[in-house]
Amino acid sequence: MADAEKELGNVQFKQGNYEQAIVHFSKAIALGATHVRFSNRSACYCGLKKYDDALDMLRKCLDSSRERSGEQAQRLAKRPAS
Repeated sequence: MADAEKELGNVQFKQGNYEQAIVHFSKAIALGATHVRFSNRSACYCGLKKYDDALDMLRKCLDSSRERSGEQAQRLAKRPAS
């Protein structure tokens, strides 16, 4: 479901419908936040020249990316040595 919303957002973004793309990316984030989805929403805000909002989304993007990197490092640390 989240991926479907993201794809709908991508279609709207490519057509220059940034407000509608934000709606879809926001729904995708609500269903499962990822750094890519925050980045996509940031790009929409740039298209609308709402640079403060774009910067806020980039901060969330970075935070989400850091969390994911930390989770991946923990999983790797728990794997048995081969």
